[in-house]
Amino acid sequence: MAYWPKCSIIVPVCDGEANIADCLESLCKQKYPADRFEIIVVDNNSRDCTSEVVRQYEVRYVQEEKPGSYAARNRGARLADGDILAFTDADCIAAPDWLQAISNVLAGGEAQAVLGFAGGINANIWAELEQAKWEEFWAYQREVKRIDTRNFAILAPVLKRFGYFREDVQSFADWELGARLHQAGVKVVFAPNVRTWHINPCDLDDISQRRQRQGYAGYQVMARHSDAFNEAYLPHIIRYHFIDNRRVRGGTLDALLRVLPLLLWPTRVAMEIVARTIPRKSLLYPLFGLWCGISWEMGILKARREHLRLSYSEALKC
Repeated sequence: MAYWPKCSIIVPVCDGEANIADCLESLCKQKYPADRFEIIVVDNNSRDCTSEVVRQYEVRYVQEEKPGSYAARNRGARLADGDILAFTDADCIAAPDWLQAISNVLAGGEAQAVLGFAGGINANIWAELEQAKWEEFWAYQREVKRIDTRNFAILAPVLKRFGYFREDVQSFADWELGARLHQAGVKVVFAPNVRTWHINPCDLDDISQRRQRQGYAGYQVMARHSDAFNEAYLPHIIRYHFIDNRRVRGGTLDALLRVLPLLLWPTRVAMEIVARTIPRKSLLYPLFGLWCGISWEMGILKARREHLRLSYSEALKC
């Protein structure tokens, strides 16, 4: 490559001492001129030994006190000197040619942003199923309408023009940014040769809690946009499985929030029996999807209940 664009790699971290060293090792060993890229680690209120680990590497290490990984990403983006902003997570490992592959895509001028492929580092069958679920979801994108910050890069002026990531939600601000970019006609391409690997959760309870948080945040994102926007870009948040969350309220909402947690236990038992006796992914995958779906729906409905209560309180004030 005759021209090497200046790249800024941005890594948010919170209590990441277990994984951040492997991440930074992979970033420091990029096959890219050392004077043409920088690594910015933004610490989002870590309480463990993350700082001691990060200070062993030649990176820009800064703090962001406002809670949330998107506030941390925005802080890094605003400090960055690069023409290209490359995002990954502290529990990811980048391929040695990651930056070069990003630059090859964006230097041509046809695309303004690139979504790469995130493989999985899987410690057990549940982590493998989590990776399969991620791959299934992203496979549905015939055109890039959502992005994932575990492996994403964008021209710095473009991100600045669109106002960075939302900071008022804890998850899916990357999806929301991708939707806004697509709506505005920004060319975002998917490049499978732009590769990172993500450490997937391997505990069913952790996966359930994560899905509940995602469902909760997903509803918050949806509540900030019009029905037309949500139908076009976030239909999976509006209607996961069979429940149209926009129409659930009152006693039905409370009943669902009582019943759904009860469905998690038999689903888990069934998964564990299958995993012990017939450990085939083809049999486990539908049960795992049900486990994730129930958990996701619980998070969405909790957010909807809170939203309705706030709306009712505001109405009483008027």
